[in-house]
Amino acid sequence: MSFSLLGTGSPLLDIQLQVTDEFLREHVPGNKGGMEPVTTEVIDKIVSKSPFRPLFFPGGAAGNTVFALSRFGVKCALRGKLGCDAYKEKYFEFARRHNVDTSQLVISGEGRSGCCLALVTPDAERTMRSALGVSLELNESDIVNAAYSGYDAVLVEGFMAYSGMLELMVKSAKKHNCFVIFDLASFEIAGKFRELFITLMPYIDMVVANSSEAAAFTGKSDPHESLAELKKFVSTAVVKCGADGVLFANDKEEFSIPAYPPERLVDTTAAGDLWLAGYIYGRNCGVSERVAVEYGTMFSAKIIAHSGSVLTDEDIEELKVLLRR
Repeated sequence: MSFSLLGTGSPLLDIQLQVTDEFLREHVPGNKGGMEPVTTEVIDKIVSKSPFRPLFFPGGAAGNTVFALSRFGVKCALRGKLGCDAYKEKYFEFARRHNVDTSQLVISGEGRSGCCLALVTPDAERTMRSALGVSLELNESDIVNAAYSGYDAVLVEGFMAYSGMLELMVKSAKKHNCFVIFDLASFEIAGKFRELFITLMPYIDMVVANSSEAAAFTGKSDPHESLAELKKFVSTAVVKCGADGVLFANDKEEFSIPAYPPERLVDTTAAGDLWLAGYIYGRNCGVSERVAVEYGTMFSAKIIAHSGSVLTDEDIEELKVLLRR
């Protein structure tokens, strides 16, 4: 199965900050481990309270997947909107460095590019606060005129529910006979937009969620029960369970794959996005679904062993060796 991929969503600049649990409780309202929308002013204020310097990485769920796949020679691109500002320049610098196709990125003359503050605690959990900026301003023309026909699959982020354009994104991809992959995004979004997501399921082929997102959407706390509920809507369902591995079901089989052991646990940012990159790479290599899911766990293990959402050159070489075994 070919899986050339068009990612559609928010091209964000990730701002990563190491914090303590005490810092999180004192300065960051909301639940640990989730994602909530805030303003850039709120992000600036949180960063200013920390004694540590932030690190910058290209981000966004679809962006993380595309950045990883491009390093393995898979045809992929990202459709999203950036502002004309310093964050855009940083994002394009990262894209050029990693040979990412930016031809489908739209630049707005007004407003700020989106950013996401990833607050990483000593247990490697990340709590995300996003200021999506102009990434939410993709309009009907931006979506309809995307080059869907050049891609086999389209990845759509649940984060785009805040834009009001999510329905058009999903239906446009399906109209062009693309295999539609939908990422539930976060447990807050999966719960808040549940009814909208249900109406879009007839146009979606594959749903990807972590266990908390799946629980928020299905109302089932047990991941196996969540998987069964998701499978009622789509032909392929995935529930990622962190250290407990991955649950997978399609119309032919259902199975679980254990997590691949990381060398160390530093930062879980983008672990799910990199799982999807590994899975898609596996399908492009012609391996079975089971092996492709295992590829995904290897990609996740690499990204959580260091800070940030981008695979290092060393990661790439080590993964190539692992995947040849």
